[in-house]
Amino acid sequence: MLFWKAVGGSDHRMRLVARKALYGGEEAFFLWMAGFGGDIVRHAAWYLPIAERAAPDPAPPSSEVFGHGADRHTEEAPVPLWENRASSAGSRARILLAEDNEINQEIAIELLEHAGVEVEVASNGQEAVELFLKKDFDLILMDIQMPLMDGVDATRAIRESGKAGADTVPILAMTAHAMSSDREKSLHAGMNDHLTKPIDPQLLYAALDAWLPKKERASAEEVTSAHGDVPVQSPGEDILFNLKGLDARSGLSNVAGNRELYLRLLDRFANNYRNSGVELRGALQRMEHDAAVHQEAVRLAHTAKGVAANLGARVLAAVAGELERAIKKNEVREEMLARYDLLLREVLDSIASLPQREAARAGQKAVSAADKERLADVLRCLPDLMHADWYGAQQQLLALAPLVESTVVSAHFREITIALEEFDSEGVAEKGRLLLAAT
Repeated sequence: MLFWKAVGGSDHRMRLVARKALYGGEEAFFLWMAGFGGDIVRHAAWYLPIAERAAPDPAPPSSEVFGHGADRHTEEAPVPLWENRASSAGSRARILLAEDNEINQEIAIELLEHAGVEVEVASNGQEAVELFLKKDFDLILMDIQMPLMDGVDATRAIRESGKAGADTVPILAMTAHAMSSDREKSLHAGMNDHLTKPIDPQLLYAALDAWLPKKERASAEEVTSAHGDVPVQSPGEDILFNLKGLDARSGLSNVAGNRELYLRLLDRFANNYRNSGVELRGALQRMEHDAAVHQEAVRLAHTAKGVAANLGARVLAAVAGELERAIKKNEVREEMLARYDLLLREVLDSIASLPQREAARAGQKAVSAADKERLADVLRCLPDLMHADWYGAQQQLLALAPLVESTVVSAHFREITIALEEFDSEGVAEKGRLLLAAT
């Protein structure tokens, strides 16, 4: 029997503890205590073993079950840190993060390292399986949609690998899908828990608290001081909190208040997703002749949705989500793409409007001599190539993006991509000269 208050006072934490007992093979009977609202009752059936689940009828409110009603209790449990959590290797807890998107990787790594755990990253499901077979981990965070092998297949492969601990290591799904069918699919594959993207740091830490081996829990004061608060500025004091299309408070919250990281990720988003509308249109056109491209188009919209949500671009994320669903049903309309382009431009303009000192320039690096030579070779030919083969020019420019990411010329590079999108060959030539001069 578990009492709601005894496990920390939040519905999510109660469900985590319940699932851990049930899927850990322990016999348990749960009496959900009255007086805290009916949500916990409604969710209970989802976390019973599949064979023992009752029919998925909606549960009655707590007032009907227990004979009286009360407002939901809002007290939250202290969020723990895990500097002192025991690992199977005898040191800090070790987590395998399976995530294909670089921006999402950085966010997850920041949150996990902030919690005092060691993190190793796999960029797809196949890498995750290979790393698990080579090394020992205390917990696995598994993205669902990944190239080569998705998270569901990777989880099955890990569970069936025969390696010691393969059947007991906690595997937590991470996905932008929040439907109950997705949770059930994750559980059937052998996962223990399901976290919805964008990852809420508090819910992530609650999940770690439920599934990682415990040695000693940090106090609430330690957590508050280590986590840090998102700075609250009055309008006009900080341009970051007055950007169109971006909820910076939400984005900062997703990176544990790390302003430097958030600015760097905004800059990376501008570089990596500036042409995402063009790429989506290209994939949709190729779908007419190649059915295999359908999944590529779905992945492009899905990734844009997840990254935008993580950075606080909520409206853009919602529209990308609509596009993803429409692509799956082959019901994409031009006005959907046009709206995505409009909102993307709004976000990009907001990022570009940040003062030079704030536009994620912290920790900038210089362009190497070899990279400068390659940049010069392409940029000098680019204006002429635009007239002969605009698409080829665009692809050559995109190939240069990794060379300038997080460097002193990243802003110049963004201006070149804008000029190219506007078919301004003179602008491309002039901004190219400025970029090379700045190296």
